[in-house]
Amino acid sequence: MKDTIKRYITFIVGLLFFGVGIAFGYKSLLGSDPMGVFVGGLANVIKLEVWLANIVVGLVEIAIGFVLERKNVTLATLIGLTCGSFAINLGMTIIPDSNVLFIRIIYMCLAVLSYTFGIAVQQYANCGLSNLDCLIFGLKRLFRVNEYYRIRWAVDAFFLIGGFLLGGVINVGSALFIFFSGILIQFFKKQLDKTGIL
Repeated sequence: MKDTIKRYITFIVGLLFFGVGIAFGYKSLLGSDPMGVFVGGLANVIKLEVWLANIVVGLVEIAIGFVLERKNVTLATLIGLTCGSFAINLGMTIIPDSNVLFIRIIYMCLAVLSYTFGIAVQQYANCGLSNLDCLIFGLKRLFRVNEYYRIRWAVDAFFLIGGFLLGGVINVGSALFIFFSGILIQFFKKQLDKTGIL
């Protein structure tokens, strides 16, 4: 029981890093992660608040992930879907706006680092996956691909293109998220595995 609690706390810490990373991306005004582009575009088309569109997309990802590999969908997955939105809102509240390009570039770098580290921590907790990772790991198994980043790139590209077609906003930061997310998540996860904390 103590180990399970420790894993869930670790998962929630990962969610905080993840959410603050997304908030840094929004505050940078240089582009958001690909799913953020998709959710933003979808929210515009179906006339929903962004947080509600995020939950709709998350539920679809969970459903597909459940069909592909149900063991990845746990209580942590549902916690992630709701707490992720809280973490984003927390970040949006505490990170100050800036019109200074240098500060916005720093925000973008922090966005990618915090976002990818947060996802790696969630995976390291090994108590379930986020809604997006349920989809990615299900596809990874379906297509028998060993490297996480390859499927991550494909899914990110799908969300980015789909989001753009729905009217979502793409900028240089969106490309940085696509290029670095899979590689950095895999890198951070390997480093966390070496720590033996869990």
